[in-house]
Amino acid sequence: TATLTEGSEQPLHKAWAWTFWKLDVPFKETDLDNEKKLNLICKATDASYNVQPDSVEGIWNLRGINNNAWHRVRTGPVEVYKD
Repeated sequence: TATLTEGSEQPLHKAWAWTFWKLDVPFKETDLDNEKKLNLICKATDASYNVQPDSVEGIWNLRGINNNAWHRVRTGPVEVYKD
């Protein structure tokens, strides 16, 4: 579970603004692809369980308005430390 940071003081059910968060992500070496990179995906869910669309395919428009699809980041390369 992520820890909410800046913006977390907004009143619940009364604010529709960004809230920043942070998360430590544990992973295994088997989670990495052949290039030792890790794909991270962020998807927001609200209190009514509404979620962001997984891609811009159905919401794309010329001005980019309401483009709120899942955010994807490919890290890497990741160095795996063994105890």
